Amino acid sequence: MKNILLIGLGAIGSMVASKFPDNNVKIDILLDEERYQSYKNKPIIINDCEYAFNYVTNSSYNKKCDLAIIATKYDDLPAALSELDGLLGDNCTIMSLLNGIDSENIISEKFGEERCIYAFITKTDATRVGRSTSFIADGHIYFGEKNGEASQRTKTISDILSSVGMSHSIVDDILTRQWKKFMINIGMNQVSAILGATYGDFIQVPEVLDLTVKAMREAVSVANAMGIPIKESDIHRALAFLSSLSPDGKTSMHQDVDAKRKTEVNMLAGVLIELGKKYNVATPINDVFYLQIKAIEKMYGK
Repeated sequence: MKNILLIGLGAIGSMVASKFPDNNVKIDILLDEERYQSYKNKPIIINDCEYAFNYVTNSSYNKKCDLAIIATKYDDLPAALSELDGLLGDNCTIMSLLNGIDSENIISEKFGEERCIYAFITKTDATRVGRSTSFIADGHIYFGEKNGEASQRTKTISDILSSVGMSHSIVDDILTRQWKKFMINIGMNQVSAILGATYGDFIQVPEVLDLTVKAMREAVSVANAMGIPIKESDIHRALAFLSSLSPDGKTSMHQDVDAKRKTEVNMLAGVLIELGKKYNVATPINDVFYLQIKAIEKMYGK
C-alpha cells in the first residue's frame, strides 16, 4: 500500500494526518476544489505546530490509491466518495474512521464491500477550532475484516499504522466493537451537544452521566434485537476511560454545536430510531434527543 489518501481534516482527520509527516511517511490529502483553494496557501495548526500537507484534488491526483482513509463528517461521506471516483487502484482498501455503524454500508454500495475494512477510532480528545487542532490522547484504531478472519491487508495496514506511531489493534469482532463505540456516542456526543457538557462534566455532574447511560441503554436494546452481543456492563466499562481525557475537552458533536455546524445526529439518534422501528424497540430518549439537536441546529444565529 504505497499510495495513501486521507479525506477529511476535522479533529480526527488532522490528528491522524499529522502522524504521517511526523514519521516521514508519505500521505496525500484529498480535497474538493473549494477546500483546495482554501487550504493550499494556509497551513493548519496541530498541537501548536504548522502542517503544510500535500493537498490534491480528484483532477490533480496522478496516481492510483492503495489505501483511502476517510475521516469526514457523516453527512459529507457521499461527497467524499464522489471525490474518490476514478482514483482507486485495483486492490485499494477503504478505511472509514467515521463514528456510527453504517458508513461501511454506504461505501460498499458505491465501491463494493470487498474494498471495505471495518474500523473506528476511540479514546481520543482531539478538538478542532478553526484551523487549529489540539489533543492529548491521540486514540486507538480498531479494525478488522467483517467476517473476523485474519488477512494480508489487515497486516499491511497494521504495518503502516505502526510506522507512524498510531496505536491500533486488529480484532476479530469488529461489528460488536463498532456497536459498543456507537453506544458511547449515542450517549456522550448527544448529551454533550444538548447540555454543552465537557468530558469533566460527565464525571463531576451525576445527572449528566445518568442521562448518558439511559440513552446508551436504548442502543443496547436495539443491538440485542439485531443479535449484537453487547450488554449493560459494557456501558460502564466503556465509560471508564473518561478520567483519562482532558476535563475541558469536548466531544465532536459539542464542537459542532459550538461552531454552529451541522451535527451528526442523523448518524446517531437518526439511525438508532430507524433501527428501533425496524426491530420493534422503543427509543424514547433518542426520539427526544433527535428533536432537540435538530432544533439547536435550526436556531443557530438566532
